[in-house]
Amino acid sequence: MDIYNIIVLAIFIGVIALVTQVDKKVKDRNTSKDRLTTTEKIFTVIAGLLLPLIAVNGIMYYGLKKKYPAKAKTANSIGWITLLVLIGLSVLVNVVLV
Repeated sequence: MDIYNIIVLAIFIGVIALVTQVDKKVKDRNTSKDRLTTTEKIFTVIAGLLLPLIAVNGIMYYGLKKKYPAKAKTANSIGWITLLVLIGLSVLVNVVLV
């Protein structure tokens, strides 16, 4: 197993842990209008750069959307932005190298 796979696995587990921890703060059938904290935003950007669709758009959005719709919307937006950044960087690298 190389270092990239270890980092991706750690981010995957970290995202699941974050969603589980945040989900426990609100009692059943209640919702919160809290937004992502700065630390959560930084973690979301890092996770988005390594696993954009799976970690951020999949796990974070669907894990938070019932109890934290504002956090879920922000995480989803960050996930799509990081995906577009990754696509842009990929195109740029391929154009420069070709």
